[in-house]
Amino acid sequence: MEIILNGEKKQLEGNITVTGLLGSLGMNRCVAVFINGRQLLMAEYETTHINEFDKVRIFRPLSGG
Repeated sequence: MEIILNGEKKQLEGNITVTGLLGSLGMNRCVAVFINGRQLLMAEYETTHINEFDKVRIFRPLSGG
């Protein structure tokens, strides 16, 4: 299936959750995830499935001072 991940087309295999996507990208759960403009809660990562043509944005937290 094809999605748009951070503005670029990406091919995924079959049925995958947000947690599965993050794992395949080598990322942990400490990121902000938006699907089609809606921010997900971390509690939703394991149960939210990515659908074909979804627009997914992943942001890593920034820190500084």
